[in-house]
Amino acid sequence: MTENPKSNITKQGSFIGNLISMITPAKPKGRRSPVSESEIRDWFMHKIADVSEISIDSVDPDTPFADFGLDSRTAVSMAGELERKLGRDLSPTLIWDFPTINEVSRHICSTQAADSDKE
Repeated sequence: MTENPKSNITKQGSFIGNLISMITPAKPKGRRSPVSESEIRDWFMHKIADVSEISIDSVDPDTPFADFGLDSRTAVSMAGELERKLGRDLSPTLIWDFPTINEVSRHICSTQAADSDKE
């Protein structure tokens, strides 16, 4: 019995689709529950400590991100990671627009509240 070439393509397409879905981070569905300013601040402080290879005690939330030596790729990556964790869109330039941990945490919480008022 010979195999239909079209069914082989379908199998390959399915395999490739499954492979892509395994390596592509899924965007969260729907909104997640609101996150507090302190939770966002803590996330940033831990992330900065990790990326900058310094102790968390050395991370001052009023110090500009640039002073921690973040490059633009890392800043955009952090905004993307936080976007996925929060389940909402964030600007990739977020860290440049709000240049300290405290400023960005306040901004995210204030827009989070504004977004929930619209729903």
